[in-house]
Amino acid sequence: MRRFLLCDDSSEFNSLFVERITRLYPGEVNIEIVLKPQEYDGEYDFDAYFLDIEMPKMNGFTFAENIIKKHKYALIIFVTGQSHLVYEAFDVHPYDFIVKDTSDERLQKKLEHLEATLVERNTAITVKKAGVLIRILLDEIIYMQKIHNDLYIKTRNQEYNVRTSIKEINKILPKSFFKVDSATIVNLKYVKQYEKGYVILETDEKLALNVRGRKGFRDAFFTIS
Repeated sequence: MRRFLLCDDSSEFNSLFVERITRLYPGEVNIEIVLKPQEYDGEYDFDAYFLDIEMPKMNGFTFAENIIKKHKYALIIFVTGQSHLVYEAFDVHPYDFIVKDTSDERLQKKLEHLEATLVERNTAITVKKAGVLIRILLDEIIYMQKIHNDLYIKTRNQEYNVRTSIKEINKILPKSFFKVDSATIVNLKYVKQYEKGYVILETDEKLALNVRGRKGFRDAFFTIS
């Protein structure tokens, strides 16, 4: 079951929107409603956050910034009746936008895309190290690099050196991963910038991109971004 947070200062809209999400989402959902951003203590990390933009005292942009401070990779979805406001939201890098009066067909497509993202976030690989099986979420992998007979895997919180084939792992990776050279695969989600044939990660590590892959990388990077 997915857990969502909905924050809008209109009780009437909340009731209608909860009904629509419950009816159109491709799976079971539990939706917690917050009428005022100040009521959210930030202790629980929801699967996604649906935020109104125009609210008294604290607008949706500020609320999103507060959420991201506690949950860096939160999926923020702005829900607004004023479509022109979406252009002011890019500083917080929202996952998506939903116009309040959007059609059921359009809303369903957005919800299906959200579910696909959540499924990808929870997909894992299992590797073996010193006889112990280790489960690593793909979403947490920053990059992988073949070094001699080992595969070095760097995640958000840990580093692993395991005996496994980069070729076999590459077969199951989603489009958010890109092979920058024959020995290195990066998760585009953690790429901060690309310049002069180098990929710069959020960790400030710099990885060389082979010449043949540069155009493909640019296309993939802007698609994911």
